[in-house]
Amino acid sequence: MRVTMLGVELDPITTHNALQTMHGWLQEGITALPRVVLTPNPEMLVYAQRHPEFKTILNSGDLNLPDGIGLKLCSGGALPERVTGTDIVQQLVPTTTHIGCVITATGLSTRADVLRVLPQAEVITEAEQFSQPHALVLVGLGSPDQEHWIQKHRATLPGCRVVMAVGGSIDHLTGKQVRAPLLFRRLGLEWLWRLVLQPQRWRRILTATVVFPWLLLTQNRFHD
Repeated sequence: MRVTMLGVELDPITTHNALQTMHGWLQEGITALPRVVLTPNPEMLVYAQRHPEFKTILNSGDLNLPDGIGLKLCSGGALPERVTGTDIVQQLVPTTTHIGCVITATGLSTRADVLRVLPQAEVITEAEQFSQPHALVLVGLGSPDQEHWIQKHRATLPGCRVVMAVGGSIDHLTGKQVRAPLLFRRLGLEWLWRLVLQPQRWRRILTATVVFPWLLLTQNRFHD
């Protein structure tokens, strides 16, 4: 049964089980629509409170990975693990062929950067179209653009089994963005690492660490 926080549904799943589920989908026959994997985090849940259409998009995901330590900590044990998009991508792509990537034209990672680590991939920008079918499509446009892109293009991805919103996971994959050391991740302090490296993110981090739990407390809208 899914867990609901601030009206957004999350799957109580581990990284291992999420990978098993996605591998199963990738091995299935072609379906009418690809499965959608989203990675909601506390900041996205706060944004969804002001944008009901975005909340609807989040709740349409076939698999909603709880990508934020705040989600796990505030779930009262209902979410067993923080499941990050980066961990999923790094473990999924080495075993997957026919990969498509959607990146921003002005992002950290260029087409050449992605092809260096994923030479089998077809890389496009959000304004372009794929020239061939891909079993797995990774959409790294940042939220909420990537979720809107998936909603708009889901039905026009023939042959695709899984389409996933991956945020900055592509930048981690290419090495353009340094991920927090393992100790920080295990302690749930990846947000602190980001703040030190990118102090301009302070508003986003404040939203995740202060506004999100405050909304949960005051709105009393957490249930499973």
